[in-house]
Amino acid sequence: MHSFKNFYIFSNMKRIIEIVLSTLALILFSPILIGVSFLILLINGLPIFFFQERLGLLKKPFLIFKFRTMKDGKVTNLGYWLRKTGIDELPQIWNILIGNMGIVGPRPLTQLDIDRLNWNGKFHEMRWSVLPGITGLSQLYSGMGARISFCFDRFYLESKNLGLNILIVLLTFVINLFGKNRIREKLKSKLKTRKNKIQWKHWKNHFKKMKIVSCLKSISKL
Repeated sequence: MHSFKNFYIFSNMKRIIEIVLSTLALILFSPILIGVSFLILLINGLPIFFFQERLGLLKKPFLIFKFRTMKDGKVTNLGYWLRKTGIDELPQIWNILIGNMGIVGPRPLTQLDIDRLNWNGKFHEMRWSVLPGITGLSQLYSGMGARISFCFDRFYLESKNLGLNILIVLLTFVINLFGKNRIREKLKSKLKTRKNKIQWKHWKNHFKKMKIVSCLKSISKL
């Protein structure tokens, strides 16, 4: 009961903060949103936005908004730059404002993604107990594999820590400022180094109380 109360308080505080921040972000980034919209229209034509159905809280489907980065099945030059800088995901501010997404949370997946990853079982249900996010631990460490990605999501869900949310947001800004690939490779290389030293032993020291080891062991038993 106490744990549920803490989760309820954390969720409500997080939601209030996200509404305020997304409103400010919409105002702050409106020149970029308008400018990029005109660039896409002039260079690549309509449509400006890309819509796709994803599964959100309790696996409820919703439409995610992004700037269109492809034409005729190929990533455009403008689209490549938008993806590299993360600007293609700015329209998701609207998803946050209307309550489909949060700033921080698990990556929003399609049903095809869930089927491919085999995340339909009870063990993975907790992943959909919160709103998906634009950024999160698994997004920061993308490319580490499905098992590790889920364990990062699980750790985030169990932490209920606003401080961790702030750190994730700050690190996301750093990644987009200095380049996604360069920063992500540094983050992943640290984890790989610890993994290779004494198998999984030093992983938990990377995020202090992170329960990556026990999570991976649980998955291996499925």
